Amino acid sequence: MTKSSDLLSQLKDIHQPQPVSWWPPAPGWFILIILILITCFLLGMFAYKAWRRHYRKRFALTSLKNLKVQYQKQAETATIAQVSILLKRVMIARFGKSKIATLTDIEWLAFLDDVSKTDEYTQGTGQALLTMPYQATAQPVPELFVLIEKTMKRCL
Repeated sequence: MTKSSDLLSQLKDIHQPQPVSWWPPAPGWFILIILILITCFLLGMFAYKAWRRHYRKRFALTSLKNLKVQYQKQAETATIAQVSILLKRVMIARFGKSKIATLTDIEWLAFLDDVSKTDEYTQGTGQALLTMPYQATAQPVPELFVLIEKTMKRCL
């Protein structure tokens, strides 16, 4: 027995391995982190574009509302010219400068008819955009503001 007790006294204690370090992570974690960053970037980009589109729409409609109030108070032909400028700016923002900037007169009204899916610009109240800015006095055209608002909402 002495021999076995001698053998037992020679045994050493069990050594635990070092704890696993959190750095560097496995390659799968790097891939997952990169995918999460790309997804966050794309979602942020889409959210920013949606916010800009909504901001542009809200700004254009607010400007149109202010011009409508100004027109109801003063009924000046210069207000209709400003409405026309606002409408052209909205269309340039939506369709690009190269397509819109060259349109004038009937071509401009035909384009607005095409965009708004109506014939109110060439055949109806939309003609006031061409004639009213050059008249001495303005006749009330409340339908024009409704038509332009519908067109802006459709495009933005």
